[in-house]
Amino acid sequence: NTNISVTIPDSFMQKVLDNGSWDTTFITTGETHKTYKARDLLYKIAEGAWECADPGLQFSDNINNWNTCTNDGQIESSNPCGEFFWLNNSSCNLASINLLKFVKYDPETKAYTFDFELFQEVVSTIITAQDILIGKSVYPTIKITKNTTQYRPLGLGYTNLGAMLMYLGLPYDSNEGRYIASQITAILTGVAFLASNELSKIKGSFARFNNNKESYYNVLKNHDHELTKIRDTIDNDFSRNLSEISGNVWNQIMELVKNEEGFRNAQ
Repeated sequence: NTNISVTIPDSFMQKVLDNGSWDTTFITTGETHKTYKARDLLYKIAEGAWECADPGLQFSDNINNWNTCTNDGQIESSNPCGEFFWLNNSSCNLASINLLKFVKYDPETKAYTFDFELFQEVVSTIITAQDILIGKSVYPTIKITKNTTQYRPLGLGYTNLGAMLMYLGLPYDSNEGRYIASQITAILTGVAFLASNELSKIKGSFARFNNNKESYYNVLKNHDHELTKIRDTIDNDFSRNLSEISGNVWNQIMELVKNEEGFRNAQ
């Protein structure tokens, strides 16, 4: 049981665009082993993924632009499934929410709405439960135990996105579908950070927070910046409602950053 991934820096992708060469090097000495056309390497990677689903690609520079704790190290890899990126010898509690439970249809107005109040309550409750679970779990090594309790990373996602879009009468592969997915993801992420802030007021911030304040806040600013770039690019009632919600949530987070408040979880 293995997953094979290739870590790719931006410099490699630039070589692909420029049709340049790429040196492979020995890990122990750093000496050049062989030189290839970057495009040939990328083709071999793509061919391998097509044949057997491996290797996956991990874009290391972009990944570390979203590292909330850069003072404590670089992110070198993900978990086997590729949804959790963090420092070596760490772990993450994962959970997901059924999106279909939060979309309501009014037969009189023939309008769909997103139940944000319920969604917010569910996200906050799960984040709290996941944080409690960190202290109730047993880990395979001392290093993983230490890092998990020091950084307290949590992973919360959603399921049934495709079914929800079908319920809304939208194609999965559509700009409208992607926009709704982005807004719900922004809301989910934002509410999780708000819940983490509330937990920090009760239980304190994660142990390494003060050592990584700047990079932590920078990642939150990155989230807000990316959300601002896509906001209101799709104009219908359901999407407009999601945009208003996500905007309000991230305005609250930017206030927390402005006031230099703490957070219970590294991500």
